[in-house]
Amino acid sequence: MFWCIEDDGTVFGCEDRWCSFLQFRVPEHVRGLSCHQSMFRFVDDGQYYSRRRVLVASLINGELRVFEQHKDNEGRSDWVLKKSLDLQEATRGFPGRKDCYFNHTAKIVTAGNGYIVLTPAEETWLFSVELRTMRVEREHSRNRLPGETYPYVLDTKPVVRLFGLL
Repeated sequence: MFWCIEDDGTVFGCEDRWCSFLQFRVPEHVRGLSCHQSMFRFVDDGQYYSRRRVLVASLINGELRVFEQHKDNEGRSDWVLKKSLDLQEATRGFPGRKDCYFNHTAKIVTAGNGYIVLTPAEETWLFSVELRTMRVEREHSRNRLPGETYPYVLDTKPVVRLFGLL
C-alpha cells in the first residue's frame, strides 16, 4: 500500500508482510507525468520468500516501463529501468484486439503482487502483464472486471433465521 504526496514527490509505503514502513522519492520520469494513477503505479514484485522490492510501472507513449529502486552503499537510492514492453507489439494477434489500439496510450486499471492490468485508451479491452516475465495475458480471471476488486471473506458463516415459517 502506497501514499504519494504530489507536491514534493515523497511516497510512503507499508510493507505488510514485514510490518515495516518505506519512504522514498517518486522517480524523475514519473514527476513529469500526470499524477493520475492510470499513468503509473507502485507495485511490489510478488516475491514472497524474501523482502519484496518496490517497482514503478509507468506508461509512456504506448510502452510499459518497469523501474526498480536500487540503493548504493551510502544509502542513496536511484530508479533503474528493469524491463520495458511495447504494448502494441505485445498484444498483436490477441482475439478482439483492434489495430487502432495504443495509437495514443494505455491506462493502468489495477495492479497487484507481480502483475498489472491495463487497457488501451481507445476503449476497454483488459489484459494483464506479469511483471517478472513481462508475459501478456488476456484470458485470466483478473482481466474480467474493469476496476479494483476487494475480496472479503466472512470470519464466520452467516446465520439465517426464519420466523413464522414452518
